[in-house]
Amino acid sequence: KEKWLHHDTSTWGVSVEVPGASESWVAIGALCALEDGQQWRIGVVRRLFHDSEQHAHAGIEVLAKKPVSVWLRGVGEGATRAENWATSSGSFAYDYLNVILLLVASAPRQHELLAERGAFATGVIYEAMVGDNPHYLRFEELLERGEDFDRVRFTWLTRRA
Repeated sequence: KEKWLHHDTSTWGVSVEVPGASESWVAIGALCALEDGQQWRIGVVRRLFHDSEQHAHAGIEVLAKKPVSVWLRGVGEGATRAENWATSSGSFAYDYLNVILLLVASAPRQHELLAERGAFATGVIYEAMVGDNPHYLRFEELLERGEDFDRVRFTWLTRRA
């Protein structure tokens, strides 16, 4: 855990001075966890520059103010209904993926998540491993590929009777 000096903050951005020890890993497209009291936010470095005294500064875009870490389980291919996924062929070889749901208050109908780089594939269906009731989602679009993440638009699926 490092403390970076904030110079400016806005609703969806932070300008910080990057400590010398961190300069080696900070790059445009790098993810950052930002502590905000009891809660944390997640952001990505969008700008890097040095001032006249050669101090490094970064502009960080806040992607979500209440991110949630969730495990996803890939479900069987070829199934068209959620009730059939547990019995469809290939469903016993589950793939698990840890993602961060980006709960964006400014765009409540926009569903995005961060997954490890290279995890995105259009149309893949996952079960979110939360709570007692199953929740399913489908990867729709790769929005951004960062240093070590894929930012993905997804759709929540409703279970049909």
